[in-house]
Amino acid sequence: MDNINTIYHSGKKEPVLFIHGDLQNHTVFISLASFFQRKGHATLLFDLPGHGNSSAQNDLDTLLSEIINLYGLKNPIFIGHSFGGLLAADYIKKTGNASAAIFLNACIGEIKSARPNINVDEVFEYYQNLSKSNFKSQELIDYRKLRNATEKELSEIGLKSTFPESFKNNLLFYKKASNEEKLYNLEIPILYIATKDDEFIPLEYSKQCMKKMKNGRTVIEDGTHNSLIINPKLIENVIKDNYNFLVGQ
Repeated sequence: MDNINTIYHSGKKEPVLFIHGDLQNHTVFISLASFFQRKGHATLLFDLPGHGNSSAQNDLDTLLSEIINLYGLKNPIFIGHSFGGLLAADYIKKTGNASAAIFLNACIGEIKSARPNINVDEVFEYYQNLSKSNFKSQELIDYRKLRNATEKELSEIGLKSTFPESFKNNLLFYKKASNEEKLYNLEIPILYIATKDDEFIPLEYSKQCMKKMKNGRTVIEDGTHNSLIINPKLIENVIKDNYNFLVGQ
C-alpha cells in the first residue's frame, strides 16, 4: 500500500475512517478528524487512487479492505462524503465490519435509486471526457483554503488535479454498486447528512433510505453538495451534535 497516501493518528477509542469524494483528497477531513482525535479516537485519512498524493494503481473493489487490514481496524466508524460514502456503504454491505457510519451527500447504492431518470452512460461519458480535457497535473490541493469557492470552481480545480483514469474508475464503480437493502437491517447507528441544494443527490432519496434503516437518522441543512468544504463548521456541528448517537452513549 505504499502507493496510497495515508495519515494515521492513534487513539484508544473506536477508529474513524474518513473517505473523501470524487476529485478531492484527504484535506477535506483534517479539521473533522481533529475533533475525533480530541475525543480519543484513532483516525485514518487517505487519498483515493489518482487523487492527492496517491498513485493511480489500485482496485477500488478491494481498496478499503486492504487499508483496514493494514492498520488492523476493527469495527471502525466510517465517514464518507459523496463517492466516499458509496465506497463505505459497499464495504459495510460486504463485511459488516463497522460500528457506525456517516454518509455526507452520498449515493449509498445503485445510482438509479437516487436518480431514476438519469441516463447513466451519457452522464458518465460526459464527465470522463470533461476530466480528460481539463486535467493538468495530479497534485495535493489543500481544500481548507477553498472555503469561499463555488461548486463550479471546486469541480474545475478537482478536474485539473485528479488523474483522469482514476476518476473514470470511480464512475465505473457507481455502475456496479449493489442496492441499499443490505444496509437496512444493520443495528449500527447510521447518520445521513443532506443539504437542500445538493444538485447530485435528491433530498427525497436520503429521506427514504434513512426511513428504512433500523437505526438511521437524517439531518437536513441549508447548503450544497460540497458544504463539507464550503461550510465545514456546519457539517462539523451536525456531527458533534450527533456524536453520542454514533458512539452509543
